Amino acid sequence: MTTDPDTPILSTELPLVDINVPASMARVKKIYGKGFLRQLTEMLALRFGHCSIHPAEYLRYQLYLPQLTWAQKRQYLGRNGGYRLGERLSPPEISLGSELLADKILSSQLMASFGLPVPETLGLFPGFPGLDCVNSLKDEAAITAFLRDPDLPPTHGKPVHESRALGQISISGPGDTPGSLRVAGGQQISARQLAGEIAKAYPEGYVFQPSLPPHPDLGPFAFPGATVRIVTLQTTSGMACCMQA
Repeated sequence: MTTDPDTPILSTELPLVDINVPASMARVKKIYGKGFLRQLTEMLALRFGHCSIHPAEYLRYQLYLPQLTWAQKRQYLGRNGGYRLGERLSPPEISLGSELLADKILSSQLMASFGLPVPETLGLFPGFPGLDCVNSLKDEAAITAFLRDPDLPPTHGKPVHESRALGQISISGPGDTPGSLRVAGGQQISARQLAGEIAKAYPEGYVFQPSLPPHPDLGPFAFPGATVRIVTLQTTSGMACCMQA
């Protein structure tokens, strides 16, 4: 199936999740027997303190489920609570290089300089000074030609300065018609349309790298094509490690 040319290929903004709180609370009462007063009491208790969970997040995370203990519910963090935790874990004195790490090209070069394995850069739009060894894609036409290369391996494209998977796409190979591409999930898209969206939305940089299949041991933690983020915490008793799919 080929995508509609009038429908954007890339997701460049976070989707707005609009939850009708009153309607959702009524549904919870009907299905689980938890009344409005009890739900509101839990929402208010979780709204303040370290959790900072918005009522919509309370419903989205399904914290009303009867099998969850109060201690388990307090382990969840809302968006604001997550931001505060991040600030505490990354104080200014140890996060001076965060801007460098936010740049996928510079951070890759830095890790490679320490001998760490990093993905090969197949193509980079619009190209960066000092990286002549990289296949620089100077404009939309160059991106289109790159994507139409019959020898292009399975490729993952992503903005240089973006996060939360915005603007990312996994290309599995050429499509059934000339100038088309097959992406993860089986849809077919236009290489020219994708190139145009990249050039317009990400003039500051877009990088193409080989698609790296996850290790089989990560299967239980992430669906195909997803990543598993590993967070290390320095505690008084040593280094702790946790994974988040």
